[in-house]
Amino acid sequence: MSTWYPEADLVIQHPKIYTVAITCDEVKEGKTDFPIIEDGGVAAKDGKVIAVGTATDVQQFIGEHTEVIDATGKILTPGFVECHMHCKWTGENMLNLDFNGVTSRQAILDALKEKVASTPAGEWIEGDGWNELIWEDSKELITRRELDEIAPDNPLILLHMSAHTVAANSRALEEVGYTKDTPQPEGAEIGHYDDGELDGMLYENAALMPMFAAKPPLTEEQHLQSLELIGQRLNSFGITSAIDANLNYKQMRAYNEARKQNRLTYRANLMFYLDPQFGSFEDNLRRLEEMDCVTGFGDEMLKLNGCKVT
Repeated sequence: MSTWYPEADLVIQHPKIYTVAITCDEVKEGKTDFPIIEDGGVAAKDGKVIAVGTATDVQQFIGEHTEVIDATGKILTPGFVECHMHCKWTGENMLNLDFNGVTSRQAILDALKEKVASTPAGEWIEGDGWNELIWEDSKELITRRELDEIAPDNPLILLHMSAHTVAANSRALEEVGYTKDTPQPEGAEIGHYDDGELDGMLYENAALMPMFAAKPPLTEEQHLQSLELIGQRLNSFGITSAIDANLNYKQMRAYNEARKQNRLTYRANLMFYLDPQFGSFEDNLRRLEEMDCVTGFGDEMLKLNGCKVT
C-alpha cells in the first residue's frame, strides 16, 4: 500500500538545520549536542511544521500549490524566544519618530523641525531611541529651551534609548503640571538649569509616568498597528515567541483584539501590570476578569503569564 502525504503550503529545501532537539533535563545533565541535518528540508502546512528531515525526505510533500524555497548555504533553526521584553510598548514607540542608531545630534533636530512643520498646533510629537553617546557632532543633551524654539505650539517629548530618560519642551511640561517648584519624586529627578528653571530632562519612572499618562490615548487601530510593527521587527530577527512584561489593561485588551483579528505574528506570553493610574489593586483585577483574562485564558498565540507589582 502506498503512503499518502499531504501537500505542504511551504517546503524549505537544502538548509543546514540546527534541530535543537534536546530537552531541558538533557541540558542540565551536561548534554550540549543535538541532531544537525546538513542537507535538510522542512515542510509546513496551515502554519505548522509537518515534517523535518533531509531534502529528499520532504520532497514528497511538494505539490502543485506548494511554495518551495531553495535555502542552499543557509542555516535554519527553530524560532527564538525572547524571555523578557516590553514588546507592546516598543511597538507603540515605533509609531513615533525613530532615532535609534542616529549618530548626529543635528540630524535629530532637523527631523523634529520637519515633523513640526507638518503637525497641527496642539498635537503631541514624540521621538524615541536617541543616544547622546553615539552622536558624532556633539554630546550635549537636547533640552527644553532648544525644543521650545523648534516646537513652541506642540507638546514634544523625546524618549532616551534606555527608556529611563525623557527630554520635554515647555508645552509638554505644562500638560503634566511640572514647574520649577515641583517637588522631586522619590527615586526620580526633574531636571533644572543652573538658574533653577526646568531644563526639560526627566529621569526614572516616577518622573516619566505622569508625562506618559498626560499623552492622548492611542486609538484602537493604533494599538493594533503597534503590535503589527513590533511583530514584523521581532520576526525579522527570527523571534517567534516573547514574554511581554508590564502591560496595562488597555494594552492587554489590544493584544486580545489582535489575536481575534489574526494580527499577531509572534506567540505572546503576557505579564499584567497592576498600574496605579488605573485604580486600585481590585480595580485592575476586575478589568482583567472583564476581558476573561483569568486562569486558562488564551491559546497557542496568546497567554497570561502573571502580574507585575511595583
